[in-house]
Amino acid sequence: MDKIRWGIMGLGDIAHKFCDNLWQVPDADITACGSRTMEKAADFAKKHNIKNAFATYEELVKCDDVDIIYIATPHGRHYEDAMLCLENGKHVLCEKAFMMNADEAKKVSEFARSKKLFLMEAMWARFFPSNQQALKWYNEGQIGHLNIIELTFGFNTEYRPEHRFFKKELGGGALLDIGAYSIGVNTMYTYGKKPVKIGAVSHIGESQTDEMTGMCLYYGDGQMSMITACIRTSVNTRIMLYGTKGQIEITNFWSGKEATLKVFGKPDELFRLEQTKNGYILEVEEVHKCLRTGKLNSEIMPIEHSIYAMETMDAVRKEIGLSYHNDIR
Repeated sequence: MDKIRWGIMGLGDIAHKFCDNLWQVPDADITACGSRTMEKAADFAKKHNIKNAFATYEELVKCDDVDIIYIATPHGRHYEDAMLCLENGKHVLCEKAFMMNADEAKKVSEFARSKKLFLMEAMWARFFPSNQQALKWYNEGQIGHLNIIELTFGFNTEYRPEHRFFKKELGGGALLDIGAYSIGVNTMYTYGKKPVKIGAVSHIGESQTDEMTGMCLYYGDGQMSMITACIRTSVNTRIMLYGTKGQIEITNFWSGKEATLKVFGKPDELFRLEQTKNGYILEVEEVHKCLRTGKLNSEIMPIEHSIYAMETMDAVRKEIGLSYHNDIR
């Protein structure tokens, strides 16, 4: 491929941000976009210099000028939208939360594999150098046995019943929208371990979506994860890894620029990288690398990790008594 040709499905705020950054990747070409109205598709195409605009997703996925589709629809639609793309031979980069539940995630993954198509969750936090450096320190055994993972992420959003955060039918709420980041990063350190005990509590708001969820996952080997996700309360956005030999701190892991290694009895080691690339660009570069080398699965954001994260969120939702219509297919 000279240029990798992108189609954009779902034209909300995040799609605008994605396209602004996608045009900064030299070997990317945005060739098509699709919405549910021609007016919105045409306006989006004009703003982002896209030659093909479609009034339906069905037309978008049949466009011969598209290699891969970025799905930016509400996550309540991710399953049907991803399946539509894959059925029509398009590779897929799907926004988080990857799916609504683990069953959907497994089915989409199996179908992509059967079609020999690339599939990845757009979990940009995984790609930041600070998070990759922290994982390297951990894998080197710098902090010994990892006892506690502490992740907090949240912000204060004005209650607007029309916003997707507060629409249950779209999969709204803190867990799937904000907790997906924290659980996605937590998976970097816990993949392959099934929690033997889960404790979780939520505040369910007037729209019947969770506005604040706290969870504790115990893995039975002296390791636990404590995670907080909020959409109505601002909290520090950070990761703390507490081990038997030391600690790792990542401040603002959502756009991580630095990480600190604190090994007991040694001077602190600071990793800091002033980035010129944000998370959108980093994840797109990984997608392009995989497509050009024939890989159907990213090593940084493997689809197995997305399924595992969805299993974790399913278990938390069971604890807090939160269900969605997608849970029954």
